Amino acid sequence: MRRGGVRARRIRPGAHPQPAEGVQTDLGLAYVFITHDLAVVRQVTDRVYVLKDGAIVEHAATEKVLDDPQHPYTRRLIGSIPHVESMTRR
Repeated sequence: MRRGGVRARRIRPGAHPQPAEGVQTDLGLAYVFITHDLAVVRQVTDRVYVLKDGAIVEHAATEKVLDDPQHPYTRRLIGSIPHVESMTRR
């Protein structure tokens, strides 16, 4: 589908655009997600930048940052994610 000379692609509700689907490559797009939802970050990004007080404290491939965080702030962010085990122990 084309709108204003730019090809648009419909994404079904709940689906996340992935580079493998060709959206970024076909259109030469980059996305910027600003979120605290690290589950979404893992699903929709290939690189992540962690900011604290407006300064970048860590950046790398998403898997590397989320699986092996180097900065204390990144570790605290990841550590703040609730886990199913802690939610069922109430």
